[in-house]
Amino acid sequence: MEAPRGRLSRRASHGNGRDGERKTTTTTSSGTVAVVRLQFLIMAVAEKQVVVGQCESNLAS
Repeated sequence: MEAPRGRLSRRASHGNGRDGERKTTTTTSSGTVAVVRLQFLIMAVAEKQVVVGQCESNLAS
């Protein structure tokens, strides 16, 4: 009876480990994607502000 228990426990541990790894990878990937999106949004807003500032300065001059 000891051998089957060892196999079952090994399978359970492997399954839990895989689930845990998948959860961590999905959370980290979504987190990095969110950060990248935020950076792109910030860069886009900054570029728009710079362009507006250049247009205003050109009109003023």
